[in-house]
Amino acid sequence: MILHKSIYGYIKEHLHLNFGKANRIITAEKPDAYDIKYLDCSKDDPVLCVRQIKFLDDNTPFEYSETRNKYNYGSLMIYDSK
Repeated sequence: MILHKSIYGYIKEHLHLNFGKANRIITAEKPDAYDIKYLDCSKDDPVLCVRQIKFLDDNTPFEYSETRNKYNYGSLMIYDSK
């Protein structure tokens, strides 16, 4: 089955599509009701939000993701691969 393996591998190897850039927007936000419930936040806890749009090499967007983390869980490392 396809989903038992890498979806990115399937896109590249079987659909013969190439990946392009990814844009990330990183913000600190106040928690919403969902964050309070599932991240065990209080209404005053900051939440780190990372939104990402990934593109194919022809600039077609193919993936949107959003992650939200309570301020004291997780970290974010940004590096330049060049």
